Amino acid sequence: MANGKTHASLGVVAGTVADTMFQIQRLRAGEQEEFSLPEVLGAGLVGYLGGTLVDILEPASIGGSWHRKSLHSFAGCACLVAAACLSENKNTAGYRLLKVFVAAHLSHLFLDVQTPRGLPWIHPKADKLIGLKALRLS
Repeated sequence: MANGKTHASLGVVAGTVADTMFQIQRLRAGEQEEFSLPEVLGAGLVGYLGGTLVDILEPASIGGSWHRKSLHSFAGCACLVAAACLSENKNTAGYRLLKVFVAAHLSHLFLDVQTPRGLPWIHPKADKLIGLKALRLS
């Protein structure tokens, strides 16, 4: 089972890789003149936050693996993805950092979905009412 260090490490990797890909895309399109290492470092920090913030807001110390509620769900992630896709200012640094945050959050969910507890679709109580079982990859 992934711990906080694993979530943080994969979040940093997801953030830096995502930003590097975004920068390469902007360089090819002529929207950026040179590769920015400070931007990649900032993306690593945002990736760290994206990979760990969900466990800070829904800590495992409260209920163990049963702490996974709305923020650990696919519905919560879909809201973040929708916010990134529907943003009107797509050429801003804030938008790029939002995409980095979403990539890191997805890395967190990817690790958690492989655990025996899996992830809820919406919220554990709502899933039970609807009759949805937690999604697990393992």
